[in-house]
Amino acid sequence: MRRVRVGPSRALRNGSTERGSQRIAQKGMAVPILAAIPELWPEGVLDETDPPSRCLTQWVALRVQPRCKKAVARVLMRDDFAYFLCLRSVTRVYQRRRVVSQVPLFPGYVFAAGENQELLEQLWQVRHVSCVLTPPDPAKFLRELTSLRRILSAGVPVTPEEQLQPGQRARIIRGCFEGLEGTVLINRSGLRLMIAVGLLGRGASIEVTPDMVERL
Repeated sequence: MRRVRVGPSRALRNGSTERGSQRIAQKGMAVPILAAIPELWPEGVLDETDPPSRCLTQWVALRVQPRCKKAVARVLMRDDFAYFLCLRSVTRVYQRRRVVSQVPLFPGYVFAAGENQELLEQLWQVRHVSCVLTPPDPAKFLRELTSLRRILSAGVPVTPEEQLQPGQRARIIRGCFEGLEGTVLINRSGLRLMIAVGLLGRGASIEVTPDMVERL
């Protein structure tokens, strides 16, 4: 007589699967899920039209360790510092699906501000911060960050510029970026206006047309 090997019953298989799922769930519960943090805090701190009541004009650039920008931002928020992560939207295609993600415009840098110089000196003690860069011209640096915030929040394609290049200074005279100043660049994609961050030696550019800009 041939013996037929019978597998476990459906109830047993389901029970085993449920127990396995419970173990996985229990393991998953042991890992804390951190809440999402805003790109800019407090909201409106770099808004030209409606800035917050707090005086936060002294901005610096923090050089942080890889993959630690959000961890540093959480510490800054907890300790009552303002910060700007400076993220841009990037669209990629995964399995025929378009996915929009937020990536750093300047990898490895977080911009922070405090109400006074004594508070800013505490930034050296923040974990994962390897260097604090203080701009020689705080007012100019603030204008650069405000311009970056303006183009990043508009939802237009923004291209990072790794090295500053000489060019004609110009101002946008029409459109949603009217009044924005920068350096004119010409490349394969056409005419672009670059917003430079002199402290980092980098910048970001947006596409413009000749009728949108005037020389300074």
